[in-house]
Amino acid sequence: CLRVATYNILLDAFCDTDWARENLYPYCAPVFAKLSYRLQLLLTELSGYFADLVCLQEVGRSAFNALVAAGAVVGLEGLFGERPHGRGGWGLAIL
Repeated sequence: CLRVATYNILLDAFCDTDWARENLYPYCAPVFAKLSYRLQLLLTELSGYFADLVCLQEVGRSAFNALVAAGAVVGLEGLFGERPHGRGGWGLAIL
């Protein structure tokens, strides 16, 4: 049996700008939109799924590096796939 989890982690640039805070997430305190806060929640959430394969969308390079660094403690490895044509420095990750 193979257990797969998929998650859209919301690219940092999509939630941590003045425009996004004012128009998309006015109800969310800025501290909760910070990548460092969201990554801790994500790691906790994903660990509860006991997934063999984790597929993530809207992953920035810094988020990927942080996830792999945190997961290295338990032997987690990952692959990062940037959007076509190298636009934006973000894409998909498989852990």
